[in-house]
Amino acid sequence: MPAPAARRLPGVDAVRGIALLGVFVMHFHLTGWLRAGGLGEVPVPIEWLQTQTSSRAMSLFVLLAGVSVALMTGGSRLYSGRAGTLARRRIAARAAALFVIGLGIGSFAPSVLEYYAVLLVFLLAFTTLRARTLGLLAALAVPAVTLYAVWVLDRHAEWLMTETPNGLELLINPDRWGDYLFSLVFTGGGFQTVYGIPLVLAGLALGRLDLRARTVRGGLVVGGTSLALAALLVSWLAPMLFPDWALTEHTASNPLQLLRMPGLYAVSAVGIVFMIGVAALLLGVLSALLDRPAARWLLRPLTALGSMTLTWYAGHLAFLSLVGPQTRFSVAAFAGFIAIVMVVSVLWLRAFRRGPLEWLVHRISAAAAQDRVARGDRDGAPPARSPRDAVRAAPVATPVADSSRGRQPLGRTTLTALTAVGIGFAGVALILGVGGWVERGQLPAREPAESRITTMSDTESAVREADPALSGSNAGVPGADSGMNTTALTRPGVESVLSADDREFLAALARGGEFAARSEGQLLDAGRAVCAEVSGGADMAEAAERLGERTGLSAAGLVRLTVAAWDALCGRP
Repeated sequence: MPAPAARRLPGVDAVRGIALLGVFVMHFHLTGWLRAGGLGEVPVPIEWLQTQTSSRAMSLFVLLAGVSVALMTGGSRLYSGRAGTLARRRIAARAAALFVIGLGIGSFAPSVLEYYAVLLVFLLAFTTLRARTLGLLAALAVPAVTLYAVWVLDRHAEWLMTETPNGLELLINPDRWGDYLFSLVFTGGGFQTVYGIPLVLAGLALGRLDLRARTVRGGLVVGGTSLALAALLVSWLAPMLFPDWALTEHTASNPLQLLRMPGLYAVSAVGIVFMIGVAALLLGVLSALLDRPAARWLLRPLTALGSMTLTWYAGHLAFLSLVGPQTRFSVAAFAGFIAIVMVVSVLWLRAFRRGPLEWLVHRISAAAAQDRVARGDRDGAPPARSPRDAVRAAPVATPVADSSRGRQPLGRTTLTALTAVGIGFAGVALILGVGGWVERGQLPAREPAESRITTMSDTESAVREADPALSGSNAGVPGADSGMNTTALTRPGVESVLSADDREFLAALARGGEFAARSEGQLLDAGRAVCAEVSGGADMAEAAERLGERTGLSAAGLVRLTVAAWDALCGRP
């Protein structure tokens, strides 16, 4: 007979905790060590960290969704018959719950949960496959999805301009459901769904392995390291091996974009392979490390954080919406926020088995499956474990819990929970109240007012006539009908943010072509404003439209600008 259902895999929780920390780094605008400063004053190490985590943290999350689906359907001992049917029903219910939660979050902040929900439904068709088959499909999907993104950007950029309702607004606009579903599946969020296909397939393949076996963990470490190093090597050698593809043309259709990192993640085949390797490496190392009691104790805050990722994902977006998404933070304030989140996570899981949103999703999926499992469905095989046991082993469902400990008395549970909530509120108040740690205001705020350009080019009217798609009705009138200054930073301001190659590219755009009469600073401000929202999960078309309304530029022109200049403008979130 099979062994009794094991507890959660703490290594998977730890990797998920690392991914969540990366998402925090992406979404918090860190601009100084002890005091928050302007974007042009960001220290090099902070800028490097933000560049390296841009899109990669979300990629890790997507891959771990595949691992979780594998564990929910039996892990290395695949469910069959009635047991498999009920497990898939749980996954479908989980996807529906995540979709609705994502719509709720989308009412006040960009969310990626809707894309995750689509990917969970997509995986239902592959849950009966073995690890080797899934690995092959993931390998085939890598070039397919990246070439699809290149094709859309090069031939059908208008697809990115599909206007869709935000958040719960979707529910009262049934006439827009078709456009919404098209965007959700094929282009939305910077190709979030399409880009995630090879990642979730790879995660499903990894979850089909016996992650508790030492030999498997060793193979993950060796294989993951090899994949990651190979991807880095290809990215480094590509410009030298293909000089004709040198990045004099910073567009998504440049073939070199497929072979470089980080670049535009949706068209970086090498970037996807790199993240699959990193995920395998982290799973192997942390799973082996957390077999040791001392390591489990030391990393308990990280695994607790990874057990409550849905709650904290929604929570940090609500927090940023409350303080203002363009608020700048110091590293000191950010570290304080992380410490508070970890302490609250540990205390909460001492009182409850799941985080608040994790509990909600668990209850919905459990109700859908009704936790009834037929025994003896395998032909000639011992009875299968139930989906309830599999969910207890899956990292998205329950935190590490000792079944022998039992439920704590209500009074102690309530006291622990109230303590956790109190620490959270007090810590947030402290962070916001300490002078210099947090600075409110609109981004970008990089240069003093007297150093800004106050006039536009004399050829602005000619550009407006030659390219009405790029220039709106108010082009050439600084700040007209907008809540912000459409003039740009001075060249020193631009130089403090961009590399020499990026500045040369921006200067070339400003000198001619469809971007003529735009200074480097204007291109920097417009493009980074769009891609900052896209990196946070927003749809590019919607972000461009919002910026266009404030600046008088057309959304179509802003999309073309962002796509063409993505590597220069959006490589640093």
